[in-house]
Amino acid sequence: MKNLLPIFFVSFFLFNCSKEDKVSKNAVPGIKVLNESSVSTSKIESWTSYASKKMKDQNADILAVCWDVGSFVKEGDFDRPFNKHEVIISQNQIETLMSGISEWLDKSCLGKNDKKEELKTYRTYLEGGADASSQFDICPKFRILLMGFTKEMKEETKQGLVIHELYHAFQHDLPDDGCRKLREKSDTNAKWIIEGGAEYFARVVTGEMNNEDGVSNLLKVAYDDYQNSKDPSITGDGIATKGSAGIRLMIERGLITESVILDGSFFHSCSSENEWTNNNSDVAIIKNRWYLIEEKNGKYVFTAAALGN
Repeated sequence: MKNLLPIFFVSFFLFNCSKEDKVSKNAVPGIKVLNESSVSTSKIESWTSYASKKMKDQNADILAVCWDVGSFVKEGDFDRPFNKHEVIISQNQIETLMSGISEWLDKSCLGKNDKKEELKTYRTYLEGGADASSQFDICPKFRILLMGFTKEMKEETKQGLVIHELYHAFQHDLPDDGCRKLREKSDTNAKWIIEGGAEYFARVVTGEMNNEDGVSNLLKVAYDDYQNSKDPSITGDGIATKGSAGIRLMIERGLITESVILDGSFFHSCSSENEWTNNNSDVAIIKNRWYLIEEKNGKYVFTAAALGN
């Protein structure tokens, strides 16, 4: 789920969009944007279009819902790890989003009662000022992204949040029942690999879009997270950025190619659950060395110890 520039760090502020910005046409087949945020719909669509074109197989019908929230109120208060903020979108804007979500859900696998429950949950987030940053797999091929931008969030961070959550919708095996059962086993590394894959994709892609070194950026943030974390393990707080460094180390050690992360194919067949359990000796190396990062000539890179035998 939810983290470019710490991608889970939700924050932003609202200005009313023009009418044409509020209603999105499917800029990309299978991806629709419902937007009541201060970022134009056309800009968000350009982000989703750029990201989706990298996929080997974008097989899901995706709805991306964006809105703004105001000042921080308190931690928690929802059924997911979202924080409560001041509600700054109008009731009319909330109803516009709810109507669009309802119409989209009509195409999905949900029955009447399940749809009612989903809508109730989403209304709670919108009317409660949730800084949502999650992807929900409604059915295997119906995914909804909920993103509440807080006022501290820079545009590049919003961009990273959208692309991170979008990548989860590109991960074919997330809703697969067989894969889910495998993830329940204690020796799986699926959580940090799934989150790390999404964060890796988001940072590399936003780096391309903003003419920055996305890999150096992610290694810097991962290094900082390691230094400041209450739980410095790869599965501790900051799991997305730490996991992205783990993904990069897997690439640099020749265990996987970068292309399978960037085109999404790594997540087509439960690879993270079948091949990258704790029974794989390479996993221990990644988990024990992902934080061995240094700054060299203005770039963040792995140390020789991280890459050695």
